[in-house]
Amino acid sequence: MAPPLEARVPRAPAGTFSRKQRELRIKRGLLLPPAWRVPTERSLHFFLKGVLCCAELLDAIQTWRTGKENTLRQIAEVITRQLISNTPSSRHALIKRLVRDALLSDSEGNYYSIAATEKRLRHLDYEDCCARDHYTSRSYGKRFHPYVLYRFILFLQTHNKLLRSKIEQTASCAVCKERAARRAEEGGVPVIWRQAEPCRHWTCDTCTRDLAARGMANHCSLCRARVISYPLGVAPGANQS
Repeated sequence: MAPPLEARVPRAPAGTFSRKQRELRIKRGLLLPPAWRVPTERSLHFFLKGVLCCAELLDAIQTWRTGKENTLRQIAEVITRQLISNTPSSRHALIKRLVRDALLSDSEGNYYSIAATEKRLRHLDYEDCCARDHYTSRSYGKRFHPYVLYRFILFLQTHNKLLRSKIEQTASCAVCKERAARRAEEGGVPVIWRQAEPCRHWTCDTCTRDLAARGMANHCSLCRARVISYPLGVAPGANQS
């Protein structure tokens, strides 16, 4: 029997969703709570680890702090406006402080600084990074922290071309290999995604339904792991500006 396409994904437990909780859910055959991922395909923290542990980016940031401080402050202001535009006013002070601490502070003693973040991420493996991509209202501040750094990295990639490596920012379907951004631009309609549980690889809704109709949806098309279900996934890196 093919795994169900529609499934009720449980809410994340109160507090941080730990690696132990993730392993226990998988062992019991339970669905994982939805991960907040930008870009899709990979853990957001894993994406940041791959970039922040690159001396090229850290050197660029340090150069801006010493020679282009005004530019860095302007970027921080842009990111702040983006974040507070869709959040309650009661959170605005928190977000402004978070952006300031993340981009303008160079102290490792500051938990949100880029230096401290890079130091933490260096010691995490993929599973640990994934566990940190599950959030609840109780960890609201930390939810925005990686997103601030993500927006900053995108700025460096698209506006200043400071990063030589090309990092994919949108999800690709494990079956048809089409990228979400391209399909959204051509058709004008956001792509609907399915995320295989528990391996959490992505396929577009069209391909997933086709696999189910042919009785081939029991295993992930990418890693061949057994699939419990294909809940709907959100791909903000691909479908939203």
